[in-house]
Amino acid sequence: MLGIDKLEKEKQSLQKKVRNAHSEIQDLSDGRTTIKTLFKSQSAKQNKLTDLHTFVTRNQVIISTYKNVIDSLTIFMAMKEIPNFKIWKTSNYYRCLTTFCTQVNV
Repeated sequence: MLGIDKLEKEKQSLQKKVRNAHSEIQDLSDGRTTIKTLFKSQSAKQNKLTDLHTFVTRNQVIISTYKNVIDSLTIFMAMKEIPNFKIWKTSNYYRCLTTFCTQVNV
């Protein structure tokens, strides 16, 4: 589960960056002056707006890819690894019981 947790944290970090970019896009679109845009020209603001739009669209694709990978790993764990773990755990339990019972009977 350590790998899935790491992917989930990366996805959440990317989602936070996209939310911040959305708020910056909203500020630029509304014409609000922020510290970042105080000394920029109109063309620089427009370039920043297009850069932010491309950043958001690219990262939304990456976020959906993260989601698909996480879902695939979860399904794999549920269908393949957990049943194998249960079989391994049960066989170890029976082995311990038989070892304990033979030692007690001796």
